[in-house]
Amino acid sequence: MADLTITTCTPVKIIEQHTGPAAAATAVGNAVYLVAASGAFGLADEDGSAPLNEPEGIAIKAALQANDTITVVKKGLLDIGNVLSALNYGAPVYLSDTAGKLADADPGNAVVIGEVWPSWGATTADKLLRVDL
Repeated sequence: MADLTITTCTPVKIIEQHTGPAAAATAVGNAVYLVAASGAFGLADEDGSAPLNEPEGIAIKAALQANDTITVVKKGLLDIGNVLSALNYGAPVYLSDTAGKLADADPGNAVVIGEVWPSWGATTADKLLRVDL
């Protein structure tokens, strides 16, 4: 299992999104969960107990610090650059055991965050992250 290094996260098609405060600094492409006590978005963690390992979406806007506003995609297609190029279409993408990160293989608790999905704009399809949480 390897964490995916996401440096860009561009929405291609958004079906459901939410905007709210971040509980901590958050990078684009981080998986987040809803903090029950505050309603803010915290960094989801596969090896944490519920609700930490119940992701609510992927951040498409970064937060430099707690209480900065972020936007989270719960359902849709995201272009996260070339980090999915080694994976097959239809392959699952997992929540990592590193807070906020995604992984290319199951780190232990099999929390699926999305799957690799084709997007046709040329002769060869691009690989996008399909999120449906």
